Amino acid sequence: MIAIIIVIAVIKIGLRSALSSDPTKDAKVGDCISVSEKLSDKETETEADVVDCSNSKAKFVVVGKVPGVDDVNSKACDSFFTEADKDPAILSSPTGADDKYLLCVKAKA
Repeated sequence: MIAIIIVIAVIKIGLRSALSSDPTKDAKVGDCISVSEKLSDKETETEADVVDCSNSKAKFVVVGKVPGVDDVNSKACDSFFTEADKDPAILSSPTGADDKYLLCVKAKA
């Protein structure tokens, strides 16, 4: 399961892959991420994937990646966000993954 925290609302939400793999592990700065339409403060799981930024499903843009960390409550992404960022969020590697990481993302404009 991949965890996400919406920084502005401080909401913890789990992300999972439809294929039980880690679809966001190869995401890089500038890549876009889609999330399931059922993403809300009431949902605990949703699906996420790297998609082309021209895709209408692209909801977030990766602004930073922090290897070796998977705690969404850490301050590791703080330096990647600005006050002007709309809906900054943090996605983490799946629980138990060998390669831990955080993706620092913001809402796609």
